[in-house]
Amino acid sequence: MEKSQQDMEQEFLADSPQATAEARAERTAERVERWLGDLNEDQHNIVQDWSASRGSQTEIWLQGRRNWQLALLDVLEHRSEPTFPQQLEALILNSEEVRGEAYQAMMRESRVAMAELMHELIEAGDRTTLTHLQGRAEELNSDFETLSCAPDPEVAGG
Repeated sequence: MEKSQQDMEQEFLADSPQATAEARAERTAERVERWLGDLNEDQHNIVQDWSASRGSQTEIWLQGRRNWQLALLDVLEHRSEPTFPQQLEALILNSEEVRGEAYQAMMRESRVAMAELMHELIEAGDRTTLTHLQGRAEELNSDFETLSCAPDPEVAGG
């Protein structure tokens, strides 16, 4: 886990806060383009501004990840104790608490910021943006239908 944490820090933390924000903007744009299609210039600028406003989000996320890993290692060291299953379950179900107060605050802020970002990106888009989003939503709906336990009427009746 330590090697994985170091790899993540190297991947996500750049030499300066500005470079970290730029890298975050690139990752965000790639993720958003899966849902909205190719971004126009205004949308790219919105992503850049949003990323710059996120401050030390990446550092807080990485520290929260480290906190959770340390808590997991502690729980695993006591796996022979009768309370191990409950401790492991609590760690999994309450992961944000284990990650720390800074992480919890960052996540609350990030959820709001992400919703605002998506709103701004959709507003700055055009008909193609909405068509792409609708297509992705239909794909996701189809995936959920495939995963459901209900038999397909064509299969069940045939």
